[in-house]
Amino acid sequence: MSTIAYAVMTDRRLRAEPGRSREVGGKPPGMPTILDGLAALVPAEVLVVHAFLASQYVESGPDGGTTAVIVDAVNFGRAFYVLAIAATVLFFATRIAGARGGGAPFERLDVVRALIPGVAFCAWAMLLEASAFDAAYPHFDDGLQLLLAVCGYLALGALGTVLGKRADAS
Repeated sequence: MSTIAYAVMTDRRLRAEPGRSREVGGKPPGMPTILDGLAALVPAEVLVVHAFLASQYVESGPDGGTTAVIVDAVNFGRAFYVLAIAATVLFFATRIAGARGGGAPFERLDVVRALIPGVAFCAWAMLLEASAFDAAYPHFDDGLQLLLAVCGYLALGALGTVLGKRADAS
């Protein structure tokens, strides 16, 4: 999915008749609200940029490829923050553009919705090997990193689904 798709889905749910946006064949988006949670969890736009940056800032280790070495930790670490913020801004920009183009008006819960893709990117980066998170926090405990990412993902998915149901009901 993508952050843009999540924002568009939110707009369509908010514009649909209350309680009817989940009906297949009904008003758009016509899909279950669990897909809102899934769309929010995969900020594809920033994940693609992260993959490109990793190709520039990470090299194979001296053992021939089984380990990865971050060669520019300063800039890759900065990218961690920039990409997390970019995912949030992308949601805001899409919702605001939709509202100006005749879509559903921006609402307070959109602030919470906008934070989900940014935090989801952080969780993705925590799960990846030699990622921007590792460059930003090189001494972070690996076990705690895994625990926070997985538990955070579960919470974010549930939150995205609940917010989808809230948009469907309004």
